[in-house]
Amino acid sequence: MQGVTKIINLTNKLVEKNKSNLVHAFFWFFIASFVADQIINSFFHFPFFVVSALLLFPFLFIVTQYKNRNKQQLYVLVFSFFTLTILNSIVYVFDVKNISDLIFILLFVTIYYYYQENINSLSISNVYLFFGLSVILFSFTFIGIDSHYGIKTEYRSSFNNWANSTDVDLKNYSKGSSNTSLNESREKEEYSENNETQIWKPKPIHILKKLRIFHNGLFRVSHVASYFFGFLFLFFAYKSQKKKKILHLILLLVSIGFCIYTGSKTVLLAIVLSIIIFLVLKRSFIYSVIVLIIFTLLIYEREYILQITENTILYPYSVLVYISVENLTTVSRFQIWNSWWIEISEFGFWDFVLGKSFANVLLSNQRNLDLRIWFHNDFLNIFYTYGIGGILLYIWFFVKIYRDNKIEIRNNIFIFTFYFSMIISAFINGFYYYFPVFLLYLFFLMIKTEKQIVQ
Repeated sequence: MQGVTKIINLTNKLVEKNKSNLVHAFFWFFIASFVADQIINSFFHFPFFVVSALLLFPFLFIVTQYKNRNKQQLYVLVFSFFTLTILNSIVYVFDVKNISDLIFILLFVTIYYYYQENINSLSISNVYLFFGLSVILFSFTFIGIDSHYGIKTEYRSSFNNWANSTDVDLKNYSKGSSNTSLNESREKEEYSENNETQIWKPKPIHILKKLRIFHNGLFRVSHVASYFFGFLFLFFAYKSQKKKKILHLILLLVSIGFCIYTGSKTVLLAIVLSIIIFLVLKRSFIYSVIVLIIFTLLIYEREYILQITENTILYPYSVLVYISVENLTTVSRFQIWNSWWIEISEFGFWDFVLGKSFANVLLSNQRNLDLRIWFHNDFLNIFYTYGIGGILLYIWFFVKIYRDNKIEIRNNIFIFTFYFSMIISAFINGFYYYFPVFLLYLFFLMIKTEKQIVQ
């Protein structure tokens, strides 16, 4: 017993002595694992990041609980999700995807507490490292290299049928190319003769939905690149607001430019909606009117905007506006969430208590949509996977983040936007699966700077 006590005391001393170095070491380890994962998966599928995180997590959890002011909270979060995963994997379907889903949730909640307790050890130099590596990974798209291409496997069958009837160069199109020859090979525009004048008409919605070009370089999917650059944009915008430097201005422009270029719309939409919420809450009448005018113009002139943005990086965004106005029910999210409702409608008592496992999420969408995907919504997915207890804990966790940092969130537009973008992203696509271990580092550095200004 004395030997165990000595080991614990020695460990505590080592942690205390090397606290700052440990924060950097964890960050670098996750960065190295992430980069290795992206490169490895460009050649063959292997969840390197998940395996690495799984091996490191016990140590991260122990170190986090050292002098943690909220030990009981983290215990409840970690062991609740862990227990629910074990139970629903036994009762329903076991799959390695259950483990990967669990580890991302546990990393999200644990790293939050870890950064919170070690906020003074966070360094902006790690952000520059994170930005630099992200740029390197993404830059491969500019030389025609993308780890996974724009049209996902699940959509190939229906797209092939369309391509065969319209002479589309599918091989080049699927690589996300946007050169002139490729655009010329797309479906011919629909024109009608009116007084010998050709009138442009938008393609049918079912075709517009398939014209989605994504860019991701060596990132496994474009969404991850979009999340990284979108939240990096908010971070550098905050830094530029506090101290106007050319460097920060350049970095924020590069970040938002790359975010737009990915073709993934989630983060940009989340940022725009978060800013609108901020303006409404702050009762900024003039800015609110400007936003309303812009939205009105986007809706009223949707066909013209669709036309002038075609063959540009803005096309996916104008397509979203057009489809949302013309027939909102055709948007993929509504179809996926309808699949969730179909499944939930058949839940029994124990399904609501335990959830039905992440593996069953994939199976249910395979059955309802012929797509082996998750629900693209953290809240719906966690409710289905972990039951009522899981979703209540997840919602409580976001409430906790707000309560812990209420003053900073309320008083700064970029911190406010960052926080609400996390929630909106979680709702319209997902957040905990998009490496919050890096994104929360940015969030807490902003909180750290804000606290220092107040002091």
